[in-house]
Amino acid sequence: MVTVDFRTRRDTDVRSLDFVEFHERQLPAALRGANAKFVARALDILRLPPLALQVDGRSYTYRPSPKGLDIIPGDTHAAVVASLGRAAFSDLRKRPRGK
Repeated sequence: MVTVDFRTRRDTDVRSLDFVEFHERQLPAALRGANAKFVARALDILRLPPLALQVDGRSYTYRPSPKGLDIIPGDTHAAVVASLGRAAFSDLRKRPRGK
């Protein structure tokens, strides 16, 4: 069965994603509980190297761990560092205002 999503969203409904807030509050909260087990299993299968995202001189490293995903400030533990502008980072996860 093929489905088509006809929902629409205006540009004014989208707000920017703050790099620091995302890594210090939103992402850790999303990775708790059942999500942690799912992420740990996926990372064990994929065997990805540690990845750091850098925006405006701040960086956070995503490092697989037995409990899921560690989010470490800085990039000294990263095998790969991706440097992005604020808008490019925010575009990774656009979300409606108020959500």
